[in-house]
Amino acid sequence: DSYESILHGMLGTVTPIIMSTFIYNFSTSFNQTVYSKVMIYSRGLGVAETATAYGVFAGKAMVIINIPIALASALSSAMIPTISKSSALGDEEAARKKSENAMWTTMLIAIPCAVGIAVLSKPIMQLLFPQPDSLDMAADLLAMIAVTVVFYSLSTLSNGILQGIGKVKLPVRNAGIALAMQTALLILLLMFTELDLYALVICLIVYSGLMCVLNSMSVRRCIGVKEDVQSMFLLPLISAAVMGVCAKGVYLAMNMFVKSNAVCLVSAVFAGVLVYAVAVLKTGAVKRSQLGALPMGSVLVKIAGRLHLLNEKE
Repeated sequence: DSYESILHGMLGTVTPIIMSTFIYNFSTSFNQTVYSKVMIYSRGLGVAETATAYGVFAGKAMVIINIPIALASALSSAMIPTISKSSALGDEEAARKKSENAMWTTMLIAIPCAVGIAVLSKPIMQLLFPQPDSLDMAADLLAMIAVTVVFYSLSTLSNGILQGIGKVKLPVRNAGIALAMQTALLILLLMFTELDLYALVICLIVYSGLMCVLNSMSVRRCIGVKEDVQSMFLLPLISAAVMGVCAKGVYLAMNMFVKSNAVCLVSAVFAGVLVYAVAVLKTGAVKRSQLGALPMGSVLVKIAGRLHLLNEKE
């Protein structure tokens, strides 16, 4: 191949990936600009008051939300080469199976993270950002945007899948559509309602949800990925709900006797992890073969078998 054709191919692949990443991350900064302009020039709020209010949203709630989302980004980056290989070899069945397995793994992690953040939002905020003046508002905002962990995780993963199979322009289109729709909604909510920061929350949920749906539709259309609603979403959600109730109960019970928020929170998280691990095995969200495919899978299968946590024998 000539130097020109190689350069053209590289730019044609890299540029859309950079653009989709830019739009994906630009939404937060863009929303800040829109929020500040509307609140200052249309609603008459002061610059300091506007900046302080936005700081609660972006400097506290969003910081915590970005932690579990980073796990999905890492998984997305790791899976692109394997899917690209299968796609380049024309093995669409292998690409589809790898994509479905990655989606299942992502939801198995993202759903309990979202539930845990929602039910323990105030203790988490109290530990990391203990300013009493904004504690309640920051906790409410965090609980409301916890669902975006699931949306962003799945959209980030599907973004990587589309890039891996060479459909690099589709994420750019989807991100642009989602950004345009959430921007229009944000302006309307800020101009004609008094939701203020909660307008940002609504638009964040809408944006992440649109990205999730549009990217999933593109993946389904391109390689025929079929989301198993029961195993990917329903069973992990049921297990996470049980975990959330137990974690919240442990925190409240511990708080009656121990006045340290950190001790109570760590105990609740530890209990939640154990309960979730048991729940996903008992509900069948994780099957014997899937458990065995994990790192140290044979050991995990033996332990789960001795504890009678596996519902099936293969």
